[in-house]
Amino acid sequence: MNRLSLCLCRLSVSIIALFLFSATLTAAPLAEFINYKAEDGANLNALLYLPQEPGGSVVILIPGGTGGFIDGFHDYTPLAEQLTAKGYAFLLANMRTAGTHGWYYDRFETAEQDVGAAVAMAKSRGLNRIILVGVSLGGPRAVYYWSQTREPSVQAIVFLASITSPYLEGRIRLDDKQRAAFDTVLEKARNLVNQGKGYESICFIYFGDVGECSAPGAGVTLSAASFISYFGTAAETNAVSIKFTGQVTLPVAVIHSKNDELARPPVAREIYNSLTATSRRDLIWIEEAGVSHYLSPGKSATVYAQAVVNWVLEVAPPN
Repeated sequence: MNRLSLCLCRLSVSIIALFLFSATLTAAPLAEFINYKAEDGANLNALLYLPQEPGGSVVILIPGGTGGFIDGFHDYTPLAEQLTAKGYAFLLANMRTAGTHGWYYDRFETAEQDVGAAVAMAKSRGLNRIILVGVSLGGPRAVYYWSQTREPSVQAIVFLASITSPYLEGRIRLDDKQRAAFDTVLEKARNLVNQGKGYESICFIYFGDVGECSAPGAGVTLSAASFISYFGTAAETNAVSIKFTGQVTLPVAVIHSKNDELARPPVAREIYNSLTATSRRDLIWIEEAGVSHYLSPGKSATVYAQAVVNWVLEVAPPN
């Protein structure tokens, strides 16, 4: 082989390698990072994935936990891939509380403004057919928003590995001793609020070695007033999906793992049974072994994503 042939051969190999590398980089959809504001001026942000062919349908994911899409052990890439492949845009929306202690002084009711801001931002992009997907505590956030606004662009709601409320979920998951420890901390929060000290810290380890923290920051750390707002009883907080699900007239899916170690199966049944006014309701069980509460990378994220996409395609096809 002469020098020219050798150079051409090497150039061809390089081009092929570059093509394959580029294909690998673009295998997953790219997201746009967007900054926007809630009605009261709070700074918010989101990731927006768009399908190749522009359309008007979008799935907006409302996170659980502290309200950040990085919260927990979730991998939303399979959901983004599958939704955009079917023609939907996909919006991962942060709440103002996103971050380890972002909800320290917050009240649950800010979810109405934060979800509303994500909806408004989507509509400003021409995405006017909206499906809300609430993951874990995102379920109460999503249905509370809809119950307060009756936003006409929302076509359907999905409760994905969702909870009824932090308090009610704990009544099922925790044992007698753990429930008593939680009740003691909740009463401590009430006493602080009654004394005008609702700003003082409350810390409770809600998962694992359940009990009051030895020091603030070791577990869920909130001001006393915020602790009640998120972890209180149904009489004390609006962070309770089943206070509002009976009002929903849209199609609703409850997608839940039978192996969920956090929001146990009775939680899903309670949400489903409370949906008394919907035009359609579906309880979809994930039965695969190894799939639990989190959309963790690999099998769990893929299986949950497929269940969401299959249902959404049936009740609200993209346009």
